[in-house]
Amino acid sequence: MRYRRTGTRYLGVVTARRSPSTYDLLVRGVAFVVAPTAWRPSADVAETQDAIIITIELAGVADEDVDIVLHDDVLIVDGLRRPDPPAADVRYHTAEIRPGPFRLEVPLPAYVQGDEVSGEFERGLLRVRLPKVSGRVTVVADPGITGRGL
Repeated sequence: MRYRRTGTRYLGVVTARRSPSTYDLLVRGVAFVVAPTAWRPSADVAETQDAIIITIELAGVADEDVDIVLHDDVLIVDGLRRPDPPAADVRYHTAEIRPGPFRLEVPLPAYVQGDEVSGEFERGLLRVRLPKVSGRVTVVADPGITGRGL
């Protein structure tokens, strides 16, 4: 597992929960939706008083095939699940375990200390612990009160 930190914000977060709105399509001129070329692993994001803990399901992925990049506002986990080569006499009836490249972009709900990030890979689960910056208040904007349709 490789980890690196950047001092920049990440502007390209696209999650399965957010697709372009009618406003995006008509006013901003977003005329296309790019289909992801990588699969997205399941993840849990939890927040404690002093940390954000992200647990990612990566069964069958080798530790050395995982890259983690921390931006100021997003944690990105990229990697590869290598398929097992089937024997010549094997015929699949079901194939639901996705091989190939994966990518997970997790928007961070609070400011974190990038130099104190820790992670462990155990039993197919990657747990990343991101300590929060103390003394900094996280403000989450409510779209209903931030402006007139902005």
